[in-house]
Amino acid sequence: MKRKGYKDIQEQIKANERYLDNNPDAKAKANRSRLKSTCYRFVRDFATVMELKDIYKITREELKMLKKLYAEWRDISEDMLRDGYSGSVECAEGCVLEDFNNFLKDYNHKPITMEEMEELQGDYNWEHECSTTVRYRLSEQVFEDKYYIKYSGDYKVEIESYKVVGDNEDMIDTEHVGYIDEEELSTLKYFVENRCEVLKGDFAKKVNVIKETDDGYETIDVYYPALRK
Repeated sequence: MKRKGYKDIQEQIKANERYLDNNPDAKAKANRSRLKSTCYRFVRDFATVMELKDIYKITREELKMLKKLYAEWRDISEDMLRDGYSGSVECAEGCVLEDFNNFLKDYNHKPITMEEMEELQGDYNWEHECSTTVRYRLSEQVFEDKYYIKYSGDYKVEIESYKVVGDNEDMIDTEHVGYIDEEELSTLKYFVENRCEVLKGDFAKKVNVIKETDDGYETIDVYYPALRK
């Protein structure tokens, strides 16, 4: 459908106003664009040195606060992911932007756009030399939704906490995880070695794959997670 044109400029202005009144999103974008243009023009053509310093201070503090809030949200979200909760910190996935904007709302901060979220995420990853791929804290909980961990199978799976004494690994405690079939061992190995970690300061942990026998048990394999630096 073609847009109707008007010979009378006043009629055209009224038509534009009616369009914006009936389209709140378009009206908000138009207002934002107008304010941005006015701000740029003021900074470029009218602001004094003192005013420029004030504007610089305001924008610097605003960016500093936003980066601080993002870091807090990122720490909380990553801790939850390490504990086995579902979700992500990758802004391109699911409701991550919505989740962060809800976090900002709790601090009475205006929501941000996807482009702004991408900037915050990129700056954070660069400053912390990290990515949005979060390793899980190795515990029984992270295996609760894994299809290859079952109530019965070829081998028993357990998490062992231990401390290193000389050349030995002295056991502290064990957690029963479940059972696994032999054809799924490579999947378990990849998950433990590439997606799990032990936090610095915690006891070292490993995953034992055990074959139960009439005489007791036999350790078939051992998988070690990464140690977080």
